[in-house]
Amino acid sequence: ETFSAFSSSCTEMISRWNKLVGPCGHRELDVSIELRQLIKEIHSKTIYGSSYAELKRVFELQAEQAKLSATSLWEIYFPAF
Repeated sequence: ETFSAFSSSCTEMISRWNKLVGPCGHRELDVSIELRQLIKEIHSKTIYGSSYAELKRVFELQAEQAKLSATSLWEIYFPAF
């Protein structure tokens, strides 16, 4: 399962790169962004069985929930204090 997720994600990334190549046969890319996206894709496919794009909103909501939870910890009211 992990190998197939890795393989399909790499194939998708290379296909995306091939589409970006202009008529001159080359193009400059920020590889760090691409590799982060690749890791997200592999992680999503391996653990959740779906692509990152399909789960992006879920991850955004989880991040927002974590932020709100962390904020609310500082807003707990203890009547005795």
